[in-house]
Formats: sequence, structure tokens, C-alpha cells
Amino acid sequence: TGRIPSELGNVSQLHVLDLSSNDFTGEIPKQVMMLASMLKLNLQNNQLFGNIPEEVGQLKNLLYLDLSGNFLHGSIPENFGDFQQLFYLNLSNNNLSQQIPPQMGKLTRLSVLDLSHNYITGEIPPEFRSFQSLEILDISHNNLSGFLPNALAELPGYLHIDISFNNLEGPIPYGRAFK
Repeated sequence: TGRIPSELGNVSQLHVLDLSSNDFTGEIPKQVMMLASMLKLNLQNNQLFGNIPEEVGQLKNLLYLDLSGNFLHGSIPENFGDFQQLFYLNLSNNNLSQQIPPQMGKLTRLSVLDLSHNYITGEIPPEFRSFQSLEILDISHNNLSGFLPNALAELPGYLHIDISFNNLEGPIPYGRAFK
């Protein structure tokens, strides 16, 4: 319980930080988001609130990010597109809103993307067609609208897609992901 100590930002060679399921409260300290050597950050299932700090974009080497199961709100920072090595991103079960930034299409190594159980609006970005390594896409239980991009049906490899409980319309695209 309590807050995540901002002093963690002073540990210059920290590669893995797993503080999951500890009932931490408060905002995510910006100092933690400035650890350039961080590879894995897991803060899931706490009671963290506030926006995702913009400083998260400084975690250029990040491979794994899980902020699920908190009370984070606001938008997904556009600089998430800068995580060129990221393969796992889970922001589910928060209070995130606004649109999915198209810059997320730059995450070509992503294998898991879970944005479910938020209040995300707008359309599914056509930039998602760039996800060449994606295996799991869960954007269910949001307020997404519009049509499903045909590009989702053409993604390579095995793909599990959950788009349920949104306001999507139109035909389901024909392709590998929707068979």
C-alpha cells in the first residue's frame, strides 16, 4: 500500500520493475518513466490514478508494459509509437478515453495489445495494418465506432481478435483473422 516511491527513478540500471498487485495508490511517478534502461514495467492491479505520464516515451528500450487494472484516465500518449522494441502492451481495465493514437501503428513488433475495458472512442486506426507480429488484439468493451478496417483481416499469422461490446458497424472483413 501507499505510493510508489519516486526515488526508484534514481536507480539508473533498473531493467525490470514489477510492482503488480500491491494496492499502490496515487499517480505513477514521472521519475519511474524516465529510466532509460527499463525493459519491463509491470504496475498492474494497483489503485493508480491520473494520466499516463508523457515521460513514458523516454523508455525507448521497453519490451513489456502492463498498466492494467488501475484507475488511469485521459488518453493514450502519442509517444507510445516510439516503443520500437515493445512486444507486450496491456492498458486494459482502466478509465482511458479519447481515440487510439495512430502512432501506435509503428509498434510493428507488438504481439499482444490489450486496450479492453476502457472508454476509448473513435475508429480503429487503419495504421493497425502495420502490426506484423500481432497475435492478440483485445479492444473489447470500449466505445469504438465505425467500420472494421479491412487491413485487420489481412494481418499475417495466427491472430485472436476481440472487438466485442463496442459500437462498430458494417460487414466483418473476409480474411485470415475472421475465419
